[in-house]
Amino acid sequence: MYGLAGDDSLVGLGGNDFLYGGEDDDTLYGGFGNDYLFGENGDDSLDGGYGYDQLNGGSGNDELRGGYADDILIGGSGNDKLDGEFGDDFLSGGLGNDSLYGGDGNDILTDSGVGRDGSDYLDGGSGNDRIIAYGYEAEIDADTLVGGTGLDTFILGTSGQAFYNVGGDADYALITDYLPFADTIQLKGSASDYLLDGSPIQGISGTAIYREENSNYELIAVLQDRFLTQSGLGLFTYV
Repeated sequence: MYGLAGDDSLVGLGGNDFLYGGEDDDTLYGGFGNDYLFGENGDDSLDGGYGYDQLNGGSGNDELRGGYADDILIGGSGNDKLDGEFGDDFLSGGLGNDSLYGGDGNDILTDSGVGRDGSDYLDGGSGNDRIIAYGYEAEIDADTLVGGTGLDTFILGTSGQAFYNVGGDADYALITDYLPFADTIQLKGSASDYLLDGSPIQGISGTAIYREENSNYELIAVLQDRFLTQSGLGLFTYV
């Protein structure tokens, strides 16, 4: 079902539907069935409804809601809001300043994307969530990460890349609710690559995680209202 030009309202027919908004500001609702919704251009509103749905906002400032099953939500470019709602969902913000809410279930949230930028807000909600926050470009990129309830994992690096290791104190992840011995923080390398110190961010108290890069220390993350000594590095996971 194609909307083409104009502000369209497209509703699925109960099966496995393909809804394509086209130009302008469109409203797409999948309903029952396993649907694919693509907003394309404009500031669109996409709701998967029931079923295992895939939603892609395209360009523009879009709002995506997954619905009642295990859904895939892709924001695309623009400042998007993604809400997985129910089920074990995958959410990716892409370009822009995005807000991601996992909702219920064990969700995966990421702000990744080729050439991605922006300061994003990622909230896992309930469930055991994985929050993957990429910050690796020379830009101001301060993301806010909230695990919510459950045993959550914050991915701040992989074996091939440390995230937020450029930009000095302007490029970091703010983790608002880290719970030692419950939540997991994953970092690249080993504990000897890191230093724990007080938060350098005005108005935010807690522990800063620094990584040594070429004899300089780069701010990786701030653990808000958590106060760890250097021995706290043993709480983290290294790859």
